[in-house]
Amino acid sequence: MGEKKARRRAHAKMLADHPFCIYCAGAHRATTVEHMPPIMMFDRRQRPKGLEFPTCEGCNGGTRHTDLVASLLGRVYPDTGTDAGIQELKKLLAAVSNNVPGLLEEMQPGEADHATLLTIPNRPPGSAVLRANGPILTKHMRIFGAKLGLALHFEAHSSFVPQQGGVQVMYFTNVNAAKGELPMEIINLLPLAKTLEQGKQNVRGQFSYSYLLTEEGRHSVFYAVFRQSFAIVAVTALDRFEFLIKNAEKYPITVPGDFRR
Repeated sequence: MGEKKARRRAHAKMLADHPFCIYCAGAHRATTVEHMPPIMMFDRRQRPKGLEFPTCEGCNGGTRHTDLVASLLGRVYPDTGTDAGIQELKKLLAAVSNNVPGLLEEMQPGEADHATLLTIPNRPPGSAVLRANGPILTKHMRIFGAKLGLALHFEAHSSFVPQQGGVQVMYFTNVNAAKGELPMEIINLLPLAKTLEQGKQNVRGQFSYSYLLTEEGRHSVFYAVFRQSFAIVAVTALDRFEFLIKNAEKYPITVPGDFRR
């Protein structure tokens, strides 16, 4: 009970100190605290403190299904090999099946997918293959990446992306990494990765992140890795017409407040 009271006090202080939602650029008051990445992303829900953000119910609640999808994908590879891990994965599968119709069917690879994925170098023998580029999954991973970018922007700047700003997301799977398709020209510029740590506990093998801010502070690049499953590159800009990444059709811009729609 003492720990719960301490958590409630910490959340109340956060909402008092930061009364506006980071996801809609302060258009609505913050009434909830968002964990990014979500607690369910981690083994036995053991998530160290940190990366907690003030959000409104509309933005937080409107992306709960996306958090389910990203947590499932993040926990697929490698699996924990424990009974507890298997049970947690089963719960996530059931939750995704109930709340995101069609996704699990979309992730089952067809013959063409097998023919391509089996040729990927360095793929562990006997490891499962999933289709991770279907439209349902891609939509949710773009939303998740945008949430991550907006949250890490607040972490880095202590201010949210303004309403005229935005975030662009690139989503990569371990298949992309095996094929050498990660944007190394960006990754090589980043400082050493951080993770969530609390005392002796850390989740380095499950989540790590790094970021780079431009000198004038108008653009920021964030890179996060989730186990050996997927990675996100998110670029934020204070003015969405000043984006460094072109090709908005492939990398659409998410605007503060979009999560409520």
